[in-house]
Amino acid sequence: MAGGFFVFLIIIGLIVYFTVFNKKKEDDETEEEEEEEGEGEGKETVSSGNVDPNGNVIKGLTTANLVTGSRTKFVKAPGDSMAECRKKAKQYGFMATGHRNSDYPDSNLKNTCFFYTKAEPRWSGEKRDLTQVSGCTDASKKWPNCGTKGMVIPGWTRTNLNTKYDFRAKDITECRKKAKELEFVGVGYRTSEHPVMENKDTCFFYDGTDANFKGNLRDQANVTGCADAEKIWPDC
Repeated sequence: MAGGFFVFLIIIGLIVYFTVFNKKKEDDETEEEEEEEGEGEGKETVSSGNVDPNGNVIKGLTTANLVTGSRTKFVKAPGDSMAECRKKAKQYGFMATGHRNSDYPDSNLKNTCFFYTKAEPRWSGEKRDLTQVSGCTDASKKWPNCGTKGMVIPGWTRTNLNTKYDFRAKDITECRKKAKELEFVGVGYRTSEHPVMENKDTCFFYDGTDANFKGNLRDQANVTGCADAEKIWPDC
């Protein structure tokens, strides 16, 4: 009799255990589904929203269309990321840019930017390079499809240069706006890399273009382009 009662208790205990276990499992599955839905919503918001300013890059550097500069080989970045170099490149009007990170072996070139007048389509990067990256100035675009709207060439020419006006500006876009107001065909921007302090971040203008001037890749202090950002020098 006692043995039968003991078996009865065991059966009751098992029924209670499995009932509680199944209920907990259902609750856990429900929570997991809710978490997945929440994560999906979050991912959807990110993918359809912001563009990573440090993303869309390829490893390495190419000398094709590279603006080397005459005083120093590369401009010091105002920060330590590709995002900062993209800000500089947009300010100057370059279509593509790159960044050397803090692991670069030359201490003088750690965390520096370099610029391209445009992306080279025949170059696709250097997979073994762990210290420098290249990419379009517009972080939403992938190399080499960086576009040409607003393109400039480094340097300046005396041909058709108008020296009557001189305006301070934060970037090439402001200089273009002023050039259109004054009805100039060409425009130039003296960058923050200009060796003369009073000339830094100022505009200059052209009454016409110079078909013989193709740019000076060694000049990081000046850039030249059409007043109309839709056109490319010298076809302004």
